[in-house]
Amino acid sequence: MFYLSLPTAVISFIMAPIILPKTARPPRPGFDPFGLLTMAIWIVALLLAMTQGQRRGWDSTYICILFAIADVFFVAFIVFELTVKRPFVDVSLYRNARFVIASIAAFLYESAFNSANFLTALILQQVFLFTPFHAGIILAPGAVAMGLAGVGAGRLADVIDPRGPIFLGLWLHAVAMYYFGMTSLEVSALWFTFLVVLYRLSFGCVHTPLTSIVLKTLPHDRLSMGSGLDGVHRGLASAFGIALGSTILEYRTVVHLIGLGEGHEVSTLSVQETAADVAQLLMHAGELGEVAGGKTLAILRDHLLQRAQLAAYQDTFLLLCAVTLLALLPALLSHASRKSSTMQIK
Repeated sequence: MFYLSLPTAVISFIMAPIILPKTARPPRPGFDPFGLLTMAIWIVALLLAMTQGQRRGWDSTYICILFAIADVFFVAFIVFELTVKRPFVDVSLYRNARFVIASIAAFLYESAFNSANFLTALILQQVFLFTPFHAGIILAPGAVAMGLAGVGAGRLADVIDPRGPIFLGLWLHAVAMYYFGMTSLEVSALWFTFLVVLYRLSFGCVHTPLTSIVLKTLPHDRLSMGSGLDGVHRGLASAFGIALGSTILEYRTVVHLIGLGEGHEVSTLSVQETAADVAQLLMHAGELGEVAGGKTLAILRDHLLQRAQLAAYQDTFLLLCAVTLLALLPALLSHASRKSSTMQIK
C-alpha cells in the first residue's frame, strides 16, 4: 500500500523544477547549531508524546518525561533564537499579527481535518464492520473530490478574496462533522460517502487559499522562513488533532459503556427476555445449551460495545464541528496583503 504513492512522488519530483517559477533566492539564514538542535529535540519529543500518549497513558512516566523534555528545550530554543545574531528561526515573524491569525486558523482546521480522517476510517471498520477494502471504496471518492477542489479553489483565490473559498470550506467541514455526529447504525453507505466527499471538498477549498494568505502576510525576503514555519504548524496540528480525537473517543466510549451497563443490568426483565430469545435462536441453529448461553452473553456484550462506540464517535465528531466553527473567526480576520504585513502585535 505504501508504494502506491511512489509514482506520484517521482512525477512530482521531475515536474517541480519544470513547472514552478524561478525566483531569486532569498538570503539564507545563519547556521545556528544550538537553535537547530533545541528545535529538533522539542518538536520530536512533543510529537512522540502526542502520538503515543493514548497508548502509553497520558499520565505515564514516559509521556510526562517527553512533555518535560519538550517544555525545557522549547524554552531553550526561544532563548537561543532571541539572543544569537543570526538565528535559525526568525521568531520575530510572530510579531506579525496577520501571520499569527492566519496560522491559528490553519492550526485549528488542520487539527479538525486530520482527526476526521482518522475517525472516519475507524468508524467504518469498528462500528459499521466494513472490511478495509470496502472502507477504502467508501473513502476513495472523497480523495478525488479533494484534488479537484484544490485546483479550482487555488485558481479562484487568485482572482477573488481567498477568504471566500475558506469560509465555504469551513462551513462544508462543519456541516459534515455535524451530520457525522448525528449518524446511526441504519445510515446507508451512500450517505456516508456523501459526507466524506463533503468534508474532503472542504480541504480543497481551505488549504491552498489559507496557505496563500499565510505567505502573503510576509515580505518577500521572509517567504522561505514563513513557509517552513507554516509546515511546522500544520504538522503539529495533525498530530494534535489525531491525539485529541483518539483521547476523546476512548474516554467517551468508557462513559457510554458505563451508562449502558447501568441501564441494562443482566438481572432486569428486558435483558433476560432478550438473552432468552437470542439463546433460543442459537439452540435452534444447533448450539448446545452451555455454549449457547456463553455466545448469548458475548453477543449482548458486543451489541452494547457497538452502541457505546457509536455514541462516542458522535460526541467526537460534534467536538470537531465546534473546532471547525472556532476556526471561522481567525480565518475571517486574516487578510492576504503584504502591504499590511508590518502590522505588529503590541
